[in-house]
Amino acid sequence: MELCVHLSYALKFFSTAVVDNLDHNPTSATATESFHGTGISIIQHLCHQSGGCGRNIMVINPHRSSSTRSVVPLPSKYTNVPPAALKSKKFSAPLVNGPVALHTLNCVEEAKLDELQWLNVVMAALEKEQLDSADWVSWSAYHAVLQQEEKLAAISALLPLFTDSAHSVTMIKHSMTLVQAAIQHLNPSQTPVLSADQPLFALAKQTKWTWPDTLGENHIVVVLGGLHLEMAVLKVKLIACTIINVINCAIFLGTWRVVGLQWVDCCTSSGRNHKFWHGRLFYQSESRDQDNCLVHMHVRKILFAS
Repeated sequence: MELCVHLSYALKFFSTAVVDNLDHNPTSATATESFHGTGISIIQHLCHQSGGCGRNIMVINPHRSSSTRSVVPLPSKYTNVPPAALKSKKFSAPLVNGPVALHTLNCVEEAKLDELQWLNVVMAALEKEQLDSADWVSWSAYHAVLQQEEKLAAISALLPLFTDSAHSVTMIKHSMTLVQAAIQHLNPSQTPVLSADQPLFALAKQTKWTWPDTLGENHIVVVLGGLHLEMAVLKVKLIACTIINVINCAIFLGTWRVVGLQWVDCCTSSGRNHKFWHGRLFYQSESRDQDNCLVHMHVRKILFAS
């Protein structure tokens, strides 16, 4: 298959791809057109353990005059989007062969210990009358100080854009095919990984289940984008942590009225609370999740101390 891969990419690095919609709605009174296209990016994650190898830059025609203004067209297999349609609107997830649970949860336990250590640092800082310059109370600042290892910058490039809308089976299937071919060229031993936001993720999963022979679980992995994944986790955590905090405070204080709705509304007005539960106010939801953890830790400390 004819490829369209940026020259900055190297070989034998773990690579992931991202597909997303590109929308441009001009606000000018004289504007007559809008753009709703599709963009595909490939990110190579560099690491110190794997050095990878460079690619030989190929010069198409060194004797060509620099005054030529014509542009070499893209490969037809890249620009031509073949039509596709879902065969059915009813889908069932394929059966998984083998265990689906992790053999070990050491990474989860280590993450819990890191979070517990941050909570202990914050609780100790709250007992001080005046904070020192080395007291990092916020979650982000505390973990940023702990990251001493130098991280290698990833190699990222945007492939040529498509004028077709991303919210279609045709474009999603074509994007998955292009990602397969590009990853196979850059890192043949790797299963391609494609990330998308929630609407495109659902469409990509339906596409995988419709064409399992070429786009099945053994051929390409589709994951939810980091932002939407964290929004879904925050939605569950906010509801669960708030309920636990209300119950703990009610047990300790002997009444359900003290915390109740006051804790639910403490961070924002009641008109915006529903956005917290849906994780739409992302940064505010992150801050509230940290507040929930601190309140839960503080209440537990009081309960066990008494």
